[in-house]
Amino acid sequence: EDHPTTLRGLTSEGQIAALKGRYEEARSLFERVLKGYRAAFGEVHPEVATAMNNLGYVAYAAQHCEDAAAWHRAALRIRTELLGANHPLTKESAEYLKEAERCQASNRRGSPSSRP
Repeated sequence: EDHPTTLRGLTSEGQIAALKGRYEEARSLFERVLKGYRAAFGEVHPEVATAMNNLGYVAYAAQHCEDAAAWHRAALRIRTELLGANHPLTKESAEYLKEAERCQASNRRGSPSSRP
């Protein structure tokens, strides 16, 4: 298993890949990060929610709206439970979910990736 410090580095690599439009590479890195955080911290942890949020971001950027909505919904559930509805990160997740749902309504392509 990857150490949390390694996972943070992989998150940075995934973010760079996403910014460069290399969405499959970013998705793969973020999935590895999510797996590592789940193994280290369990299913309900802020780092798990952040990894899900990153997977939602890359799915949205790749126009995989259904996957983006699923990931953001999962992140929102965790953040609401742990941080409360009024926390800035929870509000951020709610906004990302709204954007993904708008995308989903106008573009039903989705993708066959691993949803939560």
